[in-house]
Amino acid sequence: MKKIKISLILLLLATGCLLAQDTLNVWTPPQYPEITDEKYKNYRILLKNSQYWIENGYGDVAKFAHNNKFVAYMHLHAPADTFSKYLHEAINFSPVYQCQSIIENRKVHKIDTFIIKPYQYEWHCAIERCENYLKSRNEDLMQTMSRLKQNDRSIREDLKRMGNPAYENASPYVRTLWIKQSALDSINQIELEKIIEKYGYPGRDLVGTVLEDAAFYVIQHAPVEYQKKYFPVVKKAAMEKQIEAQLYGYLLDRILMHEGKKQIFGTQAVYNKETHRLEIYPISDMKGLRDLREFMGMDSLEEYMESMGVKVIQK
Repeated sequence: MKKIKISLILLLLATGCLLAQDTLNVWTPPQYPEITDEKYKNYRILLKNSQYWIENGYGDVAKFAHNNKFVAYMHLHAPADTFSKYLHEAINFSPVYQCQSIIENRKVHKIDTFIIKPYQYEWHCAIERCENYLKSRNEDLMQTMSRLKQNDRSIREDLKRMGNPAYENASPYVRTLWIKQSALDSINQIELEKIIEKYGYPGRDLVGTVLEDAAFYVIQHAPVEYQKKYFPVVKKAAMEKQIEAQLYGYLLDRILMHEGKKQIFGTQAVYNKETHRLEIYPISDMKGLRDLREFMGMDSLEEYMESMGVKVIQK
């Protein structure tokens, strides 16, 4: 079993992460004779910490935590229905990652030979589910979304390295870059409109975790009327875990800013022409902001501002 590739086990165990030991009541199977004391202790720790990060983490952290929870129950020889429940929960949370991981581990590490008899039926059901799911993915759509994402990012990355200069005060060269990016944005918006009409939001299930945010950035960088048109689509994708919840917050804040209203999550910054610096656009409720950002899977506002080099919050 040690050969099985488990993405976060080493991280959680090696760091001695005991965050959940005294605060979470997670059911643990009894210690069976074939399980050593050390193994039982380590997987109980992994199980509790996985539950903690499922409840408090987001993105890759929560994805790995779901994976580690069913792995912990497998190593602790939990009942088959418990193993099955958390195996399928992991697949539901991140089907691309989990299915690719299962298929890869079958090929590379021959893990079928390690699955104990009570789990074999549910394990093969999961394999069949994953194989069918991976076959159903739209490779042509993935290539299209990859191209749209590249169109959205390539010039913006160059501008970011220049300090994100505003168009109004920029050199002729920088203005040319902005004009080129604007043209690419327009092409992206036309193409995405057709994609959403055909597929809905092209999220995690259709294009995978790497490309699930591609459509969001096209919408985020579009005119406000385009943003408002597809805001319900982004909201639905976030609720169905097709994108990270925080992306919904970014788009909502941007729309509110365009409408001259205070933002909610503190994601938007604006250029102050007098100080020549970025400043955080006014926020509606500073008191509840920390908890709200944490709930949405965002860094604290202080960390976010530091990452952007912003020091002022407008009122």
